[in-house]
Amino acid sequence: MRKTLASIAAILLLVACHSASLPAMLVDAPHDAANPARMEVLHVPSVSVETNGVA
Repeated sequence: MRKTLASIAAILLLVACHSASLPAMLVDAPHDAANPARMEVLHVPSVSVETNGVA
C-alpha cells in the first residue's frame, strides 16, 4: 500500500514538474546588442598576492 501511494505521488510530482515552465535562472537572458557580454580580468590586491577575478 505504501509503495503504491509513493508511486502515485511520484508520478503526480513528475507530471506537475514537467508541465511547469522553466524558472528564470535556467533560461538564458536575451542578447543585448547595445551592451554585449565581455570578460574583463581583474587582479584584486591582497596581503602578499593578487587574486584573479572576472568582471
